[in-house]
Amino acid sequence: MVAIRLFALQALATFAKYVSLVPYVGDMWDIFTLLVLSILRFGSGNWVAENIEECNRPKKTLILYEFEGCPYCRRVREALSQLDLDCIIYPCPRETFRSRGYMNQSRFRPQAKQIGGKLQFPLLIDENNTNSSTNDGPLILYESDIIVEYLWKTYGAKASPTMGYSLGKKYEWLTFSLVGLARCLPQHGILRMPSAKPDKMLELWSFEGSPFCRRVREVLASLEIPYYLRNVGHNSLKRKEFRDRFGKMINKLRKTLNLIQVPLLVDPNTNLELLESSEIVKYLLDTYKTGEVKEESYLEYGVDDKKNN
Repeated sequence: MVAIRLFALQALATFAKYVSLVPYVGDMWDIFTLLVLSILRFGSGNWVAENIEECNRPKKTLILYEFEGCPYCRRVREALSQLDLDCIIYPCPRETFRSRGYMNQSRFRPQAKQIGGKLQFPLLIDENNTNSSTNDGPLILYESDIIVEYLWKTYGAKASPTMGYSLGKKYEWLTFSLVGLARCLPQHGILRMPSAKPDKMLELWSFEGSPFCRRVREVLASLEIPYYLRNVGHNSLKRKEFRDRFGKMINKLRKTLNLIQVPLLVDPNTNLELLESSEIVKYLLDTYKTGEVKEESYLEYGVDDKKNN
């Protein structure tokens, strides 16, 4: 079964690679797969849970080590978006398909392993609470189901999940498999891409269910660029703050309808504020990319691990 899935992934990745080289067609295919992905997840991560204003809010920003191509990480990000929680993201894409634990040039994987003691994602750090076993140091959690349960218990105890989120959770293993097939290129936040590390942390206004936001997060993940994720799903408590800060960038129609526009990237290193996913992606690649993503096949998955066993 695993071999069949890897073969399917490689076939689709090869197809997507060559389609992406065709002008206009490549962009249309990219947007199409992003839209399909959002539909497959029933729009989970689009809307904020009901009664979220009655729930506790963290005083210190949560920290998450993850990478965009990981379905378990997506499960946590959907919960963060549903609960209207901000988070500092440290992207930890793989360096190679050939070995799970390989990290020769990875920017944040060694850091994650040092903090938690093992190389596993997602890894959540909550400095608002202490480790229950030692009663010392910030709370450190692995396992997506444990993290999601903790987030709802701590920051969503009085909230009710939306229908889209509930459907996405009910059928998540089927839909996560299909999502993986839809976004299967290494540069879709799966493998690292050599990059220059910014001095100051970037800020991304986003919400998990938006296909255009995902497009930006995938590039940030592959480039291993850390960023402050500001989740602003529909009915978010932070949408007023967005309009107060960036209202000048929103067109008249959106202002009239009291809407916002995301993704929006703030880069304090260059004093730029950018809308439109295509412009943001181009900016990130032009500004921070220093090399190409590895040309590897899914059929090489775990080859080196098997040799060493």
